[in-house]
Amino acid sequence: MADVLVLRDLRVSVKNLIKSNIDDLSEEGAVIFDSPGEIEESTTTRLTAFNYHITENVQLRNTEPTYPSYTKKQQAPLTLDLHFLFVPYAQDREKEIIVMEQLMRVFHDNQVMRGDILEGGLPLSGNDEIRIVPNTLSLDDLNKLWSTFPNKALKLSKSYMFTPVRIPSEVIEDTSRSGESVISTSRMDYS
Repeated sequence: MADVLVLRDLRVSVKNLIKSNIDDLSEEGAVIFDSPGEIEESTTTRLTAFNYHITENVQLRNTEPTYPSYTKKQQAPLTLDLHFLFVPYAQDREKEIIVMEQLMRVFHDNQVMRGDILEGGLPLSGNDEIRIVPNTLSLDDLNKLWSTFPNKALKLSKSYMFTPVRIPSEVIEDTSRSGESVISTSRMDYS
């Protein structure tokens, strides 16, 4: 499992979902994962998906370990919620609004990423389904977030949470068989 890169594979999955459903973002380099503070205005239509916050999913923190074999026990995975800020960039504001509307439709129509949408090692690492949840930020929270990008004005943006994202533990322990019992039977004569 050491070669499974869950966060990278999630980014590839999100990027491919967007590119395959929004014509204006189908070109290579149209969907990027940079901070809005690093983006310069451009004449090409682009969308940045900025992973601004990662938290441990507290509801799934005490998940039971798994047993990959009869004699092995694997510690429960690290389960995360990833918060992304999506910001469209285009030559004019009208195009940015159109791209945002299309993005919101794609995420509404695909509220659960599963099957062929999940790229790389996501299914093998226990990520059979990842939910896309709108994350409403207050105006104050948006202002605080955008204030971390020097010389950048607040732009049209939308936050989404991807959950649960499981990163498998590499801790695998040997377990011994417990409670082996021997049952003996004999024929009883009732005569």
